[in-house]
Amino acid sequence: MTEKIARGYVRLSGTDSEDSIPTQKNKIREYCKDRDDVTLDKIYNDGKGASGWDSSREEYQQLKQDAEDGEYDVLVVRDGTRIGRDKMERLDMFFDLANKYNVEFHTSSKGYVDPSNPTDLLMEVFEASQADDGKREEIKKAQHQIEKRIEKGMWQGGAPFGTKHGDGPRGLVPTDDFKVLIEIFEAKAEGLSHREAVKKCSKPTISISTVHRMLKNKHRYEVYQEIADEYGYNLPEFSK
Repeated sequence: MTEKIARGYVRLSGTDSEDSIPTQKNKIREYCKDRDDVTLDKIYNDGKGASGWDSSREEYQQLKQDAEDGEYDVLVVRDGTRIGRDKMERLDMFFDLANKYNVEFHTSSKGYVDPSNPTDLLMEVFEASQADDGKREEIKKAQHQIEKRIEKGMWQGGAPFGTKHGDGPRGLVPTDDFKVLIEIFEAKAEGLSHREAVKKCSKPTISISTVHRMLKNKHRYEVYQEIADEYGYNLPEFSK
């Protein structure tokens, strides 16, 4: 069994007491300790401490950067409300973890939250366990929208490099960086390494982890190919 590196994240909501932070940390540690396939190596903390409450949420920004850099495989929180201040931020972050960063999302109470299961996702993001009738109706509508997007094969979460959300294939359209993406694929087709491909392209500031995600599987390539075909780009054959 391959061991996964896990990170935790804790923060205070407007109704939490300061005692909530140690409780959240303990739940995360206990959850990871009970699993044979994960090792917890850090907990990001945006709660109250010696430096006080930081409204910029530096730890939250750091966990996203570390996810992008491929430093961990699993993010563990007490519950789904921790990963954003409102439901849209939580939804965006959840899909970014799954699709953009390839990081699993776990809660200490329910375990792994499957991004392909709208019910599991919305139970976490919309606080369904405490929902009133109005919130339940909102959840039902959101679930229906997500299910329709999945049925149509629409891209879920943050748009992959070189694209943005729009009216194109899979709900994506190319950006100026799509040409950079093609340069990377051309370099890989020549047999160059990720690092060599970056040096050769017109955007040498692109990170190696971004290139890795770009090339990580055939499904992502097929999405890029659909966009290329629609907008008249010549995308080289898939190559890792």
